[in-house]
Amino acid sequence: MKVSHILPSHPTVSLLTRALVLTLKASVVLALVVTIAIAFTSQLKFSGRSYLFLDSFSRIRDVIRHVPEATNEFDEYSFGHRAFDRRLRLDRTRELEIEQLITSIQSGLPKGLRRKFQLIIDRTLHFSAQYKVDPFWVLSVMWTESHFNPTARSPKDAMGLMQIMPATGEYLHKKLKRPIEDIEIVDVISDPETNIELGVYYLKRLHKMFYGNFKLATIAYNMGPYWVKSELRKGHTVGGKNKYLDKVRDAYKQLTANYLAYTKRTPEPYKSTIVYLNPKRVPVNLVSEVMKMLKPVKRPTEIALIADDNPFAYSVIL
Repeated sequence: MKVSHILPSHPTVSLLTRALVLTLKASVVLALVVTIAIAFTSQLKFSGRSYLFLDSFSRIRDVIRHVPEATNEFDEYSFGHRAFDRRLRLDRTRELEIEQLITSIQSGLPKGLRRKFQLIIDRTLHFSAQYKVDPFWVLSVMWTESHFNPTARSPKDAMGLMQIMPATGEYLHKKLKRPIEDIEIVDVISDPETNIELGVYYLKRLHKMFYGNFKLATIAYNMGPYWVKSELRKGHTVGGKNKYLDKVRDAYKQLTANYLAYTKRTPEPYKSTIVYLNPKRVPVNLVSEVMKMLKPVKRPTEIALIADDNPFAYSVIL
């Protein structure tokens, strides 16, 4: 039934009727808008954590996209985990730029050796990373053997930075499956770069030969592995009083002093992250998604999710 059939057909009444209808329509529309707004606000309130971390998640994704390019240098200089000194964390060298690592090592040297050191450090780090050998150990042996002199030669014809004997050099060259028919082995081990590589490779073999015992491997580098094995078979103590071993230890202590101090005073980067400090603040689904994205990276939390106050790595502000 129409309203006009109930109310008198007066012009004023007709206008009031229209106004009433328009008001009712406006009220319905307003109520609908308010209802939608309330529902949307409630949704935000109950699922706020997802919206809260949406921007942070996108920023994390942006940082992760740059990780492969930024970690090429770190991957090149990954030295493994086994160090001559058990207190030393070789894996934490990745927190430093190569220049910073070199500076920390160089500062432990006498000033008279620093110029020679600068000429050999790049290749030493390179081969130490290639063969996964403690670079501080390599440098300590090199310092003890030749004082970083590439032309050093002993009365027994040990040559170069790592003091390689011709017979040892030929043996190692064959183990590396490199032809030497037309090459004099003396010329080979006289080359500083080859001399470093052979020395690093020899240390790696000795370390493996003596089942990870750095002390025996160090003495074997000086006295020969067969002498060490012979002494062990006789039941003699090897390394109890050994001047060569003591010199290498002293050199190692000087070369690692600054780096060891850094690792002691500086917490590992992941320990400054929101994930580590307050894991309840981070939604589980966010953490799992980030970890999936970082799966190809060896140590994701140390590369991408780190604190702002660490100058040696990337930071993500959550």
